[in-house]
Amino acid sequence: MIVEDVLVEGIDKLTGLINDRVMIEAPIGLNKIAVALSRIIIERYGVKEAIVSGRNTWGACDIATPPPGFDIIHIGHALPPNIASLMRINGYVIERIGERTVITGKGFKAYILPAYYVPNDNVVEALVKGLQGYEGSMVLYPILYKLYAESVAKRIRGTAVGPFTGCFMPIKANKAVVVSGGYFYALTAKLINPGSRVMVADPHRVVVEDVELVYRRYIGLKVNSLLRAIDARRIAILLTSKPGQGNINHALSIKRRLQRSGRDAFILYIDEVSAEAINNIDADAVVIEACPRIALDDLDRVNKPLIAPLEVNYIISGKVGEYNAASVTLVPLNSEY
Repeated sequence: MIVEDVLVEGIDKLTGLINDRVMIEAPIGLNKIAVALSRIIIERYGVKEAIVSGRNTWGACDIATPPPGFDIIHIGHALPPNIASLMRINGYVIERIGERTVITGKGFKAYILPAYYVPNDNVVEALVKGLQGYEGSMVLYPILYKLYAESVAKRIRGTAVGPFTGCFMPIKANKAVVVSGGYFYALTAKLINPGSRVMVADPHRVVVEDVELVYRRYIGLKVNSLLRAIDARRIAILLTSKPGQGNINHALSIKRRLQRSGRDAFILYIDEVSAEAINNIDADAVVIEACPRIALDDLDRVNKPLIAPLEVNYIISGKVGEYNAASVTLVPLNSEY
């Protein structure tokens, strides 16, 4: 089904399976699509009540608890195996049925459906023109950009590979093109392949850019943050309630390790980890037991050092000179760290 410029797959296959009361979740950029979809599923598929979540959904790791009696249709994200593993640890049941992923939470089911931007031929042509010299490259993509990536890859005689997320992109390449909006996913590819040349092909801005300067800026911020964190004596551990991000056992383990190193460490339980929340914490540094990318992408928005879970060893040992971004960017497949 095409809703405006987005192809949503699998809606018709939910007939007879999904509750007749539904909440639709989507990234904030697809809010208009979600509202239109809420009307369509009532008109065509027998759903009696449909509402749209007003919160930004950062990924399939971030499904909400809907109102009582409602199920969820979640569009716009893939569920990678590392996050699926963490959700199982947190008590969720996950089934894969064809193209659908069904997550069973406490009193509800969430149906993760593929959704893709429908490529604009003129945009594809402009991106391909900007990729001269990158013929044969690997073309990486998050799920929303699958069709764009396939179109670009075909034109440059490359190979489209994905979908990936900001914490799951286990790909090695000498050069890569990432088709997505902004720098988030392209920066992931660069963090995993620091010696490679990574280009972002952005269909929204219709530009092709090398992410090297963006990467260097964030690595500089990160190393500075870790050096400052070594001297931190009071460290907060922010544990999120998001089912595919937080791990209470790992948070407790980090707390004990920091305490054994002579630091005062404590855990704060929170839903949304925001810059405002971090800036209001009475601590010298903060460990982000949530999406590990917050500890990188939000560094220029906060007033204290941020530490990803797998970076704690650098703080305790003081060996920041050995820092390896590739080893701490991805959430491990067992998700128990």
